[in-house]
Amino acid sequence: MRRTGKRHRVSAVVLFNSKREVLLQLRSQHVHEAPGKWDVSAGGHVDPGEGYHDAVVKELREELGLTGLEITQMGKTYDEFREAEEWIRRFGMTHMAVTDKPVQIEPEEVASVRWVSIEELGDWIDREPDELTRGMKAVFRLYLKPMIARS
Repeated sequence: MRRTGKRHRVSAVVLFNSKREVLLQLRSQHVHEAPGKWDVSAGGHVDPGEGYHDAVVKELREELGLTGLEITQMGKTYDEFREAEEWIRRFGMTHMAVTDKPVQIEPEEVASVRWVSIEELGDWIDREPDELTRGMKAVFRLYLKPMIARS
């Protein structure tokens, strides 16, 4: 899809804990896209015939070892950009869930996880934007930053 610029679907989830902190994952150096950058809690491609919700349930289980969460949709996006001679064209659905369950990371995909407040995340993006994925910054701008104003 990346080489041909074919449009595809991705699904992501933002996890909150009972303290209203957001779980970020540090992408492994083994992944193709954005290795070594901080990203949303979990996410990935939606397979043919698979729905956004089913894809995010699968990614939560594979990347963080989490099951049985109540997942709700936050919103749908479309992103198109060029990166290292490849066109990325993707439809995305962002979800959210709340959990205090411990995570068990899949080291081939996730190097580490970290809980941060929404305010800390905003400061981090302002200070070191290149440490976070394009998708994480978009999720912050579209869905998380407005939560600060409502606090």
